[in-house]
Amino acid sequence: MTMRGEQSAIAAWVRSEMGGEVQRIEAVSGGKSRAIYAVDLERDGDVLPLLVRRETGVGPQTGTAFTMQREAAALRTLEPAPCKKPRVYAVSDDAILMSRLPGSAEIPKDPVLRMKAIASFAEELAALHRVDLANLETHLPRPADSREGALNDLEDWALSYEKFCGPYPVIEEGFAWLKANAPPPGLRPHVVHGDCGPGNFMHDDGVVTGLIDWEFAHFGDPHEDLAWLWFRVNMIHQDSEADGYFEHYLRASGLEFDRRRCLYYITQTLVRVAIASTVKFHYDPTYGERAAHVRGFLESGLADVKDGALSRLPPLPACAS
Repeated sequence: MTMRGEQSAIAAWVRSEMGGEVQRIEAVSGGKSRAIYAVDLERDGDVLPLLVRRETGVGPQTGTAFTMQREAAALRTLEPAPCKKPRVYAVSDDAILMSRLPGSAEIPKDPVLRMKAIASFAEELAALHRVDLANLETHLPRPADSREGALNDLEDWALSYEKFCGPYPVIEEGFAWLKANAPPPGLRPHVVHGDCGPGNFMHDDGVVTGLIDWEFAHFGDPHEDLAWLWFRVNMIHQDSEADGYFEHYLRASGLEFDRRRCLYYITQTLVRVAIASTVKFHYDPTYGERAAHVRGFLESGLADVKDGALSRLPPLPACAS
């Protein structure tokens, strides 16, 4: 389908779900796993800013458990919770229609504004982790504890691996290590975003307007989101340093940081990213070198966790070491 045909199909879907008239539809850059479109809908004299995320058919989550329906389920579960996120209006087999949050996902270059955005993000992440699961009418599987949540999430990624990935010894070693070293039972589960950090929150003048990209959300351990913060900053360099994120989050949340649990979830993150990049390679043969490079991250991570500290990979922030 051409870009114009794609946009026409999206406009027709938005009108059928919402009524009104589409005044503008524009592709948005930045989506690595799905196509993103900004839509302005005029209805009842008002203009609603909307966003559509649509499956491309060749992305790292295509054909996996991490669907548009899963993202919609996470956001609908959290609708009554006091944390900032988009509102879901509709979901189809391959697309989700939601409110468009104001602001930008780019990290400010100005150091004062950057730290303001980091502090605001930390407050939002802490608010998410404080959500009381007892008050949620959940559309997601509810584990007994964070250990079960981690193992359930691992099973979802195992499905992706079995469906799309050839036998890769390092990924299978990662699965085996994660199962053998799962956190102890009895720790209460929290809502976790599952892919948080710079690039996945919107802010307006340094004030966060919401977290975005919720398809990995589930119930688990807050250390998992800290692992993603570490990965997004220290491994793929979506910001210059992770110390500020950790410092502000630990202050806002009061979390008693557990280095061993964070190392566990760093390993989990590396397994997940290795699988996602290999699924992408399944659809795009030119992605093979990148996928192999990411599996190299996992190989280094597994060697590090066996030693009990990060040395081959970038270290944890000083406040969390």
